Amino acid sequence: KHKDDSEELRRIVRLFPKKAEAERVNQSELDKIPAKEYTYQAKVLYQKYNNQNKIKSSDFPIEPNLKLKLGALVMMVKNDSGKHWVNGTLGIISSLSDDSIKVMINEIEYEVQKQVFESREANLVGGHIEYDVILKVEQYPVVLGYALTIHKSQGQTYKKVACDITDCFAPGQAYVALSRCSTLDGLHLIKEIDRRHIEVNSEVKQFYLSSR
Repeated sequence: KHKDDSEELRRIVRLFPKKAEAERVNQSELDKIPAKEYTYQAKVLYQKYNNQNKIKSSDFPIEPNLKLKLGALVMMVKNDSGKHWVNGTLGIISSLSDDSIKVMINEIEYEVQKQVFESREANLVGGHIEYDVILKVEQYPVVLGYALTIHKSQGQTYKKVACDITDCFAPGQAYVALSRCSTLDGLHLIKEIDRRHIEVNSEVKQFYLSSR
């Protein structure tokens, strides 16, 4: 169903085709919180190449410079070893200091510890592929959870989701976004859609036409 109540959407994950729109929403929602902003910088623990001086969000699910405020909606981006949360779990920031982050998940408060994230490259060695670590960084496994790209939502399931699929640019994007929600009642559309917003892969379409 179409949902245009911006206040109600604040506690629902919003999915967008493009990274810039997701980042805009996250920053906008963070700016609305009248609290002190804390910044947590990712630390490079190992780099194989000398020119690896920038941590790219395309290589890791974390933020190189994580900005948070008390009360912010966040998403965990790595499974917890204590099984208190999994990748994709939503929570609310309940406490912040220069070297501490606490998050409320299902009415229970947890202190979040920094985690190590690795980027690897494939190399052909003796006729088989080996994956070598080329960059290792340490950061809190937390990102703002108001909005994310459809691409990063793959594999996740949410009770409530608000999607904007009017600007999808690849076949299958709309399907991925709409199928993230576990129930039809929990699925909301930020903008109304019509047939021109849905793109079908030409090879898939041809396969089904030829099989008739």
